Amino acid sequence: MLGIDRFVPPHPHGSTHGVTRAFSFTSPLHPSEEALIQRSYELWSELAGILGQPTMYNTGALYVGAPDSAMVVQALTASERQGLSTRELNSAELRRRFPAIRLLEREVAVFEPTASVVFPEFTVEAHLRLARTYRARIRVGSRSDRGMPRKRAFRSPQPPVVTKPTPWCWRLVLGPIPSAGRAPA
Repeated sequence: MLGIDRFVPPHPHGSTHGVTRAFSFTSPLHPSEEALIQRSYELWSELAGILGQPTMYNTGALYVGAPDSAMVVQALTASERQGLSTRELNSAELRRRFPAIRLLEREVAVFEPTASVVFPEFTVEAHLRLARTYRARIRVGSRSDRGMPRKRAFRSPQPPVVTKPTPWCWRLVLGPIPSAGRAPA
């Protein structure tokens, strides 16, 4: 296995930067993402077991808005599809559970108890340590499009490379982009 990062982790140049990130089962933009969300939750939990320390904390999430707002509708629809215990809270329930929050006249509150906070920089470092334990090659601090074979990379019998697209990675996949007005060779 080969891991490639243009920068040396942890770094502020991507979605893995920062102390925490929200993790929610009801936030996918499309139903096709729900299986990915469920599997990633399993993997976060598995990593916590391997490390012997938490990779996330269950906090729940509260969505407040008009009943027909995209956020509220998405939370309720995704929850129903996945069989989650997300539910609408009326004003009295909301006041009892979250005394600092007051609904406006036409607002509703939806509570998702399965939402969590994850620790991206900690888990990136943990994944790198584990990868090195299994003798993965980690290439950091240099651009991966330099010195990489073209075309042949996709026919190699080696295990697949998993990459996260970044502004420079088109060179790795496509090679040089023709200048404006010229057709590709």
